[in-house]
Amino acid sequence: MFQIEGSRKAQERETMRKTRCMKWFAGVVIAATFWTAGARAADPVNTAFVGAEIYLWNRLADFTEILQSGVAIGPCIGGEFAITKYGTVGAYVANEQGVAFPHFIPPLWIINYLDDQQIFTPHKGLYETRAFINDHRWENTPMEDVRFPRGPWDIRAQVAAGLIHISLSVQTMQVYDFLAGLICFDPLADDQARDPTAPRQPARQLGRGVVNIVAGVVEIPVNMNQINEEKGGFAAVSYGLARGVWRTGVRMGVGVLEVVTFPMGWEPIIEPEFPFEPTKATNWRVSQPAFRRQY
Repeated sequence: MFQIEGSRKAQERETMRKTRCMKWFAGVVIAATFWTAGARAADPVNTAFVGAEIYLWNRLADFTEILQSGVAIGPCIGGEFAITKYGTVGAYVANEQGVAFPHFIPPLWIINYLDDQQIFTPHKGLYETRAFINDHRWENTPMEDVRFPRGPWDIRAQVAAGLIHISLSVQTMQVYDFLAGLICFDPLADDQARDPTAPRQPARQLGRGVVNIVAGVVEIPVNMNQINEEKGGFAAVSYGLARGVWRTGVRMGVGVLEVVTFPMGWEPIIEPEFPFEPTKATNWRVSQPAFRRQY
């Protein structure tokens, strides 16, 4: 009798555990669904998301513009050091071909590319210069396409040694622009701004991604039921099951992508947008992500 009683209590505990799991699952799905539905009308939420990401993007772009580097190949000798144009000392001669670029971290060049800025500034030719304090500079040509670019307020160092010429500079105006940007000023007027003609809904994308991850498995019974109505039971447990498993994997994978990239505010990648739209089940398709460069 005690054994039967213990077995019955074990079954009750297991039933309660399964019930809690089902309630948790349903709660997550319902919360995500309401979040997404609310995001459709909650433009202030999306506006806040987009404003925050634009702010972070502009600060990152400003930061990556502070340092400028350059490498050139060709006969060269000398060097130069400058603390703005009023504190420049050095002399060098170079007959070289080279290129200036933002910094020595190539993966971050994508920021300059997406910000519509030139990544590489090439130069080629013979250049001779001597510079002293108070902007006393002599150079063999005023042409700028025969030397590394330099700004009047840059802090620079250049070393020309035989066949390699290296240049490093800190653009102090970009430092100023970055620090001012932290308190939402843009003295160089180079920040991106939101384009009101390009709607973005990051809050909705986040909710949609969560729903697709948590409830993507619903594709299995939905597809089995659909195939059962169209082709019968045998097709439902074979083709319907296989299609449901495939679409579950795709929907959950897209859900992960949408959660990770939700600040982009993409349009839906999968149609129907949610697994709870049976009237659109026959129009199920996957589109390319709408990578947006507009704000």
